[in-house]
Amino acid sequence: PGGTAIISDGSWSSKTIERGKDPSGLGRWSFTTVVGKNDSRLTVICAYRVCSGQNINNVGPSTAYAQQYGLLKKKGKVSPNPREQFIRDLKAFVQEKINMHHDILICLDANEELTTKNSRIKALMTECGLYDVASSKVSPSPPTYTKNGREYTIDFFFGTQRVVDS
Repeated sequence: PGGTAIISDGSWSSKTIERGKDPSGLGRWSFTTVVGKNDSRLTVICAYRVCSGQNINNVGPSTAYAQQYGLLKKKGKVSPNPREQFIRDLKAFVQEKINMHHDILICLDANEELTTKNSRIKALMTECGLYDVASSKVSPSPPTYTKNGREYTIDFFFGTQRVVDS
């Protein structure tokens, strides 16, 4: 289900040392790592988090949420929550790369605002030591979604401090 992509061409392609995807097979993210000056590493992640579905019975059968729910259930999860599983899995991946001294840039369709009470996206950002790149450049972050006349910011660029500073 789903899928994301990153394309590296031109001078970036010769700097690419690793590329890959969400190891779960759910198509939630793809990534590429490039090497820079002094052997610095930057891992760029393109990620999609499914829309909220409070109950599997309330979502359509062909939605990405339902597809991920079914695949997680097949993998042995008793009561899968694709949105929460995304947070856990992406956090583990990002922390692994940070432990390898990579800088991180996540381009994320989060389907959640940072200002939502108990925001899991904000927790991901905080627990991984990431910053909202757009809001560090333009405050407040521009809206990325409109529903019923209300504007929301649900898409983000999160990065490590060196990414924000560059």
